[in-house]
Amino acid sequence: LSPITKADETLAKDEYSSLNYLSSHWNQSFGVRYVKPLGYIKEYNAIITERIQGKFFFKLFRQSDLSRKSKEQEHDPIMLGMYNFGKSLGAFHSQIETPSTFRAYEVLSKLTLYVNFLKNCNVSDKYLDDLLFDISKYENFECPALIVNNLKGIDIRQILITQDSNLLVIDPGKISKGYSEVDLARFIVTCRILYWGRFAIFFRVIPDDSYEDKFLNGYYGSKKSSEKVLNILIIKELFKQWIMAHKGLVKREWPKPFKYLVQKLYIDPFYKWLISYELLELKK
Repeated sequence: LSPITKADETLAKDEYSSLNYLSSHWNQSFGVRYVKPLGYIKEYNAIITERIQGKFFFKLFRQSDLSRKSKEQEHDPIMLGMYNFGKSLGAFHSQIETPSTFRAYEVLSKLTLYVNFLKNCNVSDKYLDDLLFDISKYENFECPALIVNNLKGIDIRQILITQDSNLLVIDPGKISKGYSEVDLARFIVTCRILYWGRFAIFFRVIPDDSYEDKFLNGYYGSKKSSEKVLNILIIKELFKQWIMAHKGLVKREWPKPFKYLVQKLYIDPFYKWLISYELLELKK
């Protein structure tokens, strides 16, 4: 697509660099691997990869969740895929781990920016201020943590599943340093908004939490985990997705009254509910 901006070039180069790194640093023994890069064409800002074949994992995930049957099967490919992806991600993180301390205030300080953005989108000031007040009660929370290589593009919509139930992953995004739970939160949130864009959101439908548990069991194994760290980072990620939903709405060439209804009846109620749910989990 033209014109190619500097931001486009940076995005593609970061992506290509990540794919090259993952080609030699991602453990493939769990049936999960990232697509292999073959080259980068600067003129078109295009990444060339190997040809892959498979079905989008998230679509089969939705079918499995709606049927509520395959989860009970011993060799359900969706449950197995979630477990194997968690295990594979855990192996990747464990390659470079630096002991650190998770300080909640460093994460929660950014929520003020998110709240101000949403206020400008006509989300209730009182609701957002009350929400920020509740979340700020945890700003002094600290605990041991690990700094690892994070994958900015980690997303269930970027996974394909092959006929033999192996997983192929595309679009890892830029690799950066951060808490291990950052990747977990990003991935979990993309699972929770699996029905985004569908009528089911009116009924607050999200996937059964057994899938999420399977992913986390695969990732942590017998290792200890801090649920509060994950809760806080999930809340932050939900705010980011909420903002992205508003930005997407602005770009739609829809009449203003219709956009208003979409915001008030679809976008805002759904994310308010998801954040409230996670805040209750944080309080446990």
